[in-house]
Amino acid sequence: MDLASIVLTLSNDLVSAFGNRLRSVLWYGSSSVSSIANDLDLLVILRGKPELTDTKTFRKIKQELGMIRGDFQLIYESEILDADSLSLDGHGSFISLILSKARVVYGDNPFIYLKPRNKQLAIDILQKIQCYVFRARQEACGNPSAQKDKHPDIHRKKIRYIMQDILFLKNIILQVSEIEKVFHRSSFVL
Repeated sequence: MDLASIVLTLSNDLVSAFGNRLRSVLWYGSSSVSSIANDLDLLVILRGKPELTDTKTFRKIKQELGMIRGDFQLIYESEILDADSLSLDGHGSFISLILSKARVVYGDNPFIYLKPRNKQLAIDILQKIQCYVFRARQEACGNPSAQKDKHPDIHRKKIRYIMQDILFLKNIILQVSEIEKVFHRSSFVL
């Protein structure tokens, strides 16, 4: 099953499970713009107050689709206050820029009109860089990686993400594939 079919199936299952509590299903990340990506990043937005059964229902729907590499995030409409305070999986306020360009699978995209302040973006990107450096140093010291991504070239991957984040500050939006081209042309070695 291709990713588009998986996304559609997941969306239909979410509509059946959550009904009118489901506000949006957003498809973001590399797989939403490239057919060669093999991971899937989805954000599900629910209306109303969190219910204990929400995460169980969400997990069950994911498991029924089988093992799919990627991130499935669940947030509530009330958690979307403004771009400066938004953070998703530690990504900071710049995730609102990524989500504003997400493909709408169901509902609408509440991030279209959210724009973080440049100062907040700079602070969040600095914190992200500090986190990447800390994790790389921990691994170099022999501490096992606690990252969910076990890619053998994880630190080069993180540097590519940092490059993309810094470009966000300048309103330069590049896809991962475009950064890859620059990265491979350089003689950078980690």
